[in-house]
Amino acid sequence: IDYSSEVVVTPGAPPYVRGVLHLRRELLTVVDVRALYGMPPYDDLGHAKILIVEYRGEKYGLVVDAVDNIVTIEAASRIPVPAMLTRQLGNGWGNGMTEAVELPGRGTLMLIDLATLCERVAAEAQV
Repeated sequence: IDYSSEVVVTPGAPPYVRGVLHLRRELLTVVDVRALYGMPPYDDLGHAKILIVEYRGEKYGLVVDAVDNIVTIEAASRIPVPAMLTRQLGNGWGNGMTEAVELPGRGTLMLIDLATLCERVAAEAQV
């Protein structure tokens, strides 16, 4: 969905939590994926999207740059990221980016493991 001004800021939340969003009678935690991975902030959230995911019964809204298409990537197409890089980026949780894929016309894209990302958010919320 489009990023919405209806995201309610939650005081005391970690910097990567944008707030909560009321969607279909549920409150979803809205996670800024850029902030979680230490990337520069958005210049304009008007172009960002919120990707709704469910993990272990909890729903999250992930703020992402864009959603072009949802595709299935075959295991044979996935390229492992060198171990040296994944160890450097690991920060104790692992960064969830252990594979990449080459897409025609798009170049090489890093894949984020959704389970790792959601586990990290859930674990850090309990600290």
